[in-house]
Amino acid sequence: MNIGTSRTGLTLRGITTMHALLVVAYLAIIAVNMYLVKHYFEVHFPVGLLETNSICNLNKFWNCDKATFSVFSNIAHVPISFISLLGTVLLLIGSIFPSENLEKTNKFLSLFNLIGCTFLFLVSIFFLGGLCPLCTAYYILSAFVFFLFYKHGLPGFQPVGKILAIYAVIILAGSTIVHFYFNSMQKEQLQIGKALIDQFQTLPVVGNPANVTKRFWLSKSDENFDNAKIQISVFSDLQCPACQRFAEQIPMLKKRYGGKINIQYFFYPLDQACNPNMKSAMHLYACQAAYLASCVPEEKFEDLHDYIFENQGKMDVEWLNDLAKKHNVFECMNSQAAKDVVTATIKAGDFYNIQSTPTIIINGKKLEGAMPLNQWYALFDEMIK
Repeated sequence: MNIGTSRTGLTLRGITTMHALLVVAYLAIIAVNMYLVKHYFEVHFPVGLLETNSICNLNKFWNCDKATFSVFSNIAHVPISFISLLGTVLLLIGSIFPSENLEKTNKFLSLFNLIGCTFLFLVSIFFLGGLCPLCTAYYILSAFVFFLFYKHGLPGFQPVGKILAIYAVIILAGSTIVHFYFNSMQKEQLQIGKALIDQFQTLPVVGNPANVTKRFWLSKSDENFDNAKIQISVFSDLQCPACQRFAEQIPMLKKRYGGKINIQYFFYPLDQACNPNMKSAMHLYACQAAYLASCVPEEKFEDLHDYIFENQGKMDVEWLNDLAKKHNVFECMNSQAAKDVVTATIKAGDFYNIQSTPTIIINGKKLEGAMPLNQWYALFDEMIK
């Protein structure tokens, strides 16, 4: 007797409880992946100036954007979640119209998928420093699918090459379409400058922040902040992933608009330890990071700002203490003077009723959240004409 027929299998006995659970798990995985694909395109191609927070950005650790903006989120601009979505649809079809060969192949793929999930889970924990809640749900569901096949499926892991090849061709074709769709979306973004300007002009003028005792420059084209054609005040948290995204764009903005752009930084830690507007410590090290950065000389602030954001995933008490000692500001970081400086910048933000970071004041108009770089270009190119 062939070993493949020594057991009835998971999907070959009609609709059993285990078979039904498998179908439900596949449907749940499809739903999760549909949301993740939608989220991927929403954060890369927002439709307007004012971004909304994702329902899966719960805090610093449970945060979808950490995964979405990482290099592990896509292959050639095709979201991993789309590849998983298409693959799961194929597996679902194989469970609804089963055959011995399909079950063998799908069992093998459940193991392959679990290995991939384990890799992404470890990357998220040790490299990204957080987990995407819906990705975690996907990992758990994938483990459950593997358990069903391992416990109730045909013995062994013997995929059928022909079926694997068909699956691969379908996924490759779908991924190619998504790749070209992503590229077309990028081209469309280059044509939205007029719409962005129209929307920007409708925003109320709230004015630039009041002067504080110490100004933290990220770009200085004129000593008088209000003289620059582009005036940016960013209320930011050094532990905030979205703030990191905007910080990474600043060097490109400075290069493109050199001599025309002033950018000043305001500490706005999302941590009740120093920010009385916060009800909880969303970012545990944000206050200490702000104290540290506030202590360095003006000419070193930009470099330290960039370094902290580049190494945001390493941030903890020990790392911040070592960094403060390296810059000879350890005593200052723990002083009342540093706390007073950060408190002053927080108070400057009270006027704007800040609900999230980064909150960016551009020529006296308030925006919440960052945008793709080419949208900033479209907006600023039009502004300086």
